[in-house]
Amino acid sequence: MPSKPSAPARTVTLPDGSLGMHFIVKIPPKESISSARNFEKDAQAAAAQVGLALMEYGLAVFDTGGEPAELCGAVFSSKGRQPEAYQTSFGPITLSRHVYQSSKAGKTFAPFEERARIIGLSMPLFAAAVGAKYSETGGRAVQCDPAEHHVRPVSLDFIQKLAGEVASVALRREPYWRYETVTPPEQAPSSPWAMTAPARRPATRAGNRSWWAP
Repeated sequence: MPSKPSAPARTVTLPDGSLGMHFIVKIPPKESISSARNFEKDAQAAAAQVGLALMEYGLAVFDTGGEPAELCGAVFSSKGRQPEAYQTSFGPITLSRHVYQSSKAGKTFAPFEERARIIGLSMPLFAAAVGAKYSETGGRAVQCDPAEHHVRPVSLDFIQKLAGEVASVALRREPYWRYETVTPPEQAPSSPWAMTAPARRPATRAGNRSWWAP
């Protein structure tokens, strides 16, 4: 069966400044492949590992550099990078990101989670997919889908909590939505209401970097 690449075998910088990641996936001889279904699932798992490596690279840009920051009149300092596990469409990934606390102690927070739009310790795409499917089919169906089709089992308890977090985000944003009446096109009847996206709240700053509140 295909092996799971744990890291890119080689990384090169391309002429346009982008990065090229070269992965090595070890596959068995053709004569030893006995099940198409199992081979497909193994190939899917190997591809997920590539996705996780790409996510780890891309998500790094959403963290701060550890510089002090002012928020609501208080100065916050980084306590250093601390690990946290996040759920992605490819599976769980553990990232080390800066965690901040004010000089008066109290609650800590990670600006990375606001800047990357983390919802319930999940990446926004994965959270949106779970929330949408949960609203249509319920927790058990949502649990079966990633385990059977995406080779990434998720607990029912986590799915229910994440769906609740997604609903909470929608409820917090609803007061900022604006509704305008529009004239439906003649060729097809449609709803007389149109919805526009809410404006984002003011940003806090760390050095020259902005943190947008969700």
